[in-house]
Amino acid sequence: MSFFHRSLKGPVSIPVQLLIVVLVVLAYMLVGQLPLLLVLAEQGLMEPQFLADTGLLAEVLGYNRFLTLLLIPFLCVLVTILLANRFLLGRSFLSLFTLREQLDVKRIFFSFGTWMLILLSMLGLTYFTSDQLSWNFNPTTFFSLLLIS
Repeated sequence: MSFFHRSLKGPVSIPVQLLIVVLVVLAYMLVGQLPLLLVLAEQGLMEPQFLADTGLLAEVLGYNRFLTLLLIPFLCVLVTILLANRFLLGRSFLSLFTLREQLDVKRIFFSFGTWMLILLSMLGLTYFTSDQLSWNFNPTTFFSLLLIS
Protein backbone atom coordinates (compact mmCIF):
# COMPACT_ATOMS: atom_id res chain seq x y z
CA MET A 1 0.00 0.00 0.00
CA SER A 2 1.45 3.39 -0.96
CA PHE A 3 1.38 6.47 1.22
CA PHE A 4 -1.40 8.08 -0.82
CA HIS A 5 -3.52 4.93 -0.87
CA ARG A 6 -3.52 4.88 2.92
CA SER A 7 -5.51 8.13 2.89
CA LEU A 8 -8.31 6.25 1.14
CA LYS A 9 -8.32 3.55 3.83
CA GLY A 10 -11.57 3.53 5.74
CA PRO A 11 -14.68 5.43 4.75
CA VAL A 12 -14.59 9.12 5.56
CA SER A 13 -18.04 10.56 5.10
CA ILE A 14 -18.73 13.82 3.32
CA PRO A 15 -20.06 15.50 6.51
CA VAL A 16 -16.82 14.67 8.36
CA GLN A 17 -14.77 16.08 5.48
CA LEU A 18 -16.88 19.24 5.46
CA LEU A 19 -16.57 19.54 9.24
CA ILE A 20 -12.78 19.37 8.97
CA VAL A 21 -12.75 22.06 6.28
CA VAL A 22 -15.02 24.30 8.37
CA LEU A 23 -12.86 23.76 11.47
CA VAL A 24 -9.68 24.64 9.56
CA VAL A 25 -11.25 27.80 8.12
CA LEU A 26 -12.57 28.83 11.55
CA ALA A 27 -9.19 28.17 13.14
CA TYR A 28 -7.54 30.40 10.56
CA MET A 29 -10.12 33.16 10.34
CA LEU A 30 -11.38 33.45 13.91
CA VAL A 31 -8.87 32.00 16.32
CA GLY A 32 -5.73 32.76 14.31
CA GLN A 33 -6.57 36.33 13.33
CA LEU A 34 -7.86 37.32 16.77
CA PRO A 35 -4.43 38.17 18.30
CA LEU A 36 -3.58 40.45 15.37
CA LEU A 37 -6.97 42.17 15.55
CA LEU A 38 -6.65 42.66 19.30
CA VAL A 39 -3.18 44.20 18.96
CA LEU A 40 -4.36 46.46 16.13
CA ALA A 41 -7.35 47.61 18.17
CA GLU A 42 -5.19 48.15 21.27
CA GLN A 43 -2.68 50.24 19.32
CA GLY A 44 -5.43 52.21 17.55
CA LEU A 45 -4.37 50.95 14.12
CA MET A 46 -7.78 49.93 12.79
CA GLU A 47 -7.83 52.93 10.47
CA PRO A 48 -7.87 52.47 6.67
CA GLN A 49 -4.43 53.99 6.03
CA PHE A 50 -2.83 51.40 8.35
CA LEU A 51 -4.90 48.42 7.23
CA ALA A 52 -4.13 49.09 3.56
CA ASP A 53 -0.36 49.23 4.04
CA THR A 54 1.20 46.17 5.67
CA GLY A 55 4.65 47.76 5.47
CA LEU A 56 3.44 50.63 7.63
CA LEU A 57 1.84 48.18 10.07
CA ALA A 58 5.12 46.26 10.30
CA GLU A 59 7.03 49.45 11.03
CA VAL A 60 4.60 50.61 13.70
CA LEU A 61 4.24 47.25 15.46
CA GLY A 62 7.83 46.13 14.94
CA TYR A 63 8.85 43.66 12.27
CA ASN A 64 9.35 40.66 14.55
CA ARG A 65 6.12 41.22 16.45
CA PHE A 66 4.21 41.65 13.19
CA LEU A 67 5.75 38.47 11.73
CA THR A 68 4.78 36.54 14.85
CA LEU A 69 1.20 37.82 14.64
CA LEU A 70 1.05 36.82 10.96
CA LEU A 71 2.28 33.29 11.70
CA ILE A 72 -0.21 32.55 14.51
CA PRO A 73 -3.08 31.62 12.11
CA PHE A 74 -0.90 28.95 10.48
CA LEU A 75 -0.07 27.51 13.88
CA CYS A 76 -3.81 27.33 14.65
CA VAL A 77 -4.42 25.53 11.35
CA LEU A 78 -1.65 23.03 12.07
CA VAL A 79 -3.07 22.23 15.50
CA THR A 80 -6.57 21.88 14.01
CA ILE A 81 -5.34 19.48 11.32
CA LEU A 82 -3.48 17.39 13.89
CA LEU A 83 -6.52 17.23 16.19
CA ALA A 84 -8.90 16.44 13.31
CA ASN A 85 -6.57 13.71 12.07
CA ARG A 86 -6.50 12.14 15.53
CA PHE A 87 -10.07 12.53 16.74
CA LEU A 88 -12.24 12.80 13.62
CA LEU A 89 -10.32 10.48 11.31
CA GLY A 90 -8.93 8.20 14.02
CA ARG A 91 -5.41 8.22 12.61
CA SER A 92 -2.12 8.70 14.39
CA PHE A 93 0.13 11.71 14.08
CA LEU A 94 2.78 9.54 12.43
CA SER A 95 0.35 8.49 9.69
CA LEU A 96 0.54 12.02 8.28
CA PHE A 97 4.18 11.51 7.40
CA THR A 98 4.99 7.84 6.85
CA LEU A 99 3.62 4.34 6.35
CA ARG A 100 6.21 2.89 8.69
CA GLU A 101 5.73 2.12 12.37
CA GLN A 102 8.51 4.53 13.32
CA LEU A 103 9.90 7.69 11.83
CA ASP A 104 13.00 7.00 9.74
CA VAL A 105 15.47 9.51 11.18
CA LYS A 106 18.21 8.45 8.75
CA ARG A 107 16.02 9.51 5.83
CA ILE A 108 15.27 12.85 7.43
CA PHE A 109 18.95 13.59 7.99
CA PHE A 110 19.83 12.43 4.48
CA SER A 111 17.19 14.74 3.00
CA PHE A 112 18.28 17.61 5.22
CA GLY A 113 21.90 17.03 4.26
CA THR A 114 21.05 16.91 0.57
CA TRP A 115 19.19 20.21 0.72
CA MET A 116 21.92 21.76 2.83
CA LEU A 117 24.52 20.72 0.26
CA ILE A 118 22.45 22.19 -2.59
CA LEU A 119 21.84 25.46 -0.73
CA LEU A 120 25.47 25.83 0.35
CA SER A 121 26.60 25.15 -3.22
CA MET A 122 24.29 27.85 -4.55
CA LEU A 123 25.39 30.25 -1.81
CA GLY A 124 29.06 29.58 -2.58
CA LEU A 125 28.47 30.03 -6.29
CA THR A 126 26.69 33.33 -5.70
CA TYR A 127 29.33 34.51 -3.23
CA PHE A 128 32.26 33.89 -5.57
CA THR A 129 30.61 35.05 -8.81
CA SER A 130 28.83 38.23 -7.75
CA ASP A 131 29.16 41.10 -5.33
CA GLN A 132 25.50 41.05 -4.26
CA LEU A 133 26.18 39.34 -0.92
CA SER A 134 27.50 41.05 2.16
CA TRP A 135 28.04 39.80 5.70
CA ASN A 136 25.84 41.67 8.16
CA PHE A 137 25.32 39.34 11.12
CA ASN A 138 23.36 40.97 13.94
CA PRO A 139 23.04 38.57 16.91
CA THR A 140 19.98 40.28 18.40
CA THR A 141 18.00 40.11 15.18
CA PHE A 142 19.23 36.62 14.33
CA PHE A 143 18.33 35.02 17.65
CA SER A 144 14.94 36.74 17.89
CA LEU A 145 14.05 35.48 14.39
CA LEU A 146 15.39 32.03 15.29
CA LEU A 147 13.04 32.00 18.27
CA ILE A 148 10.10 33.08 16.09
CA SER A 149 10.85 30.38 13.52
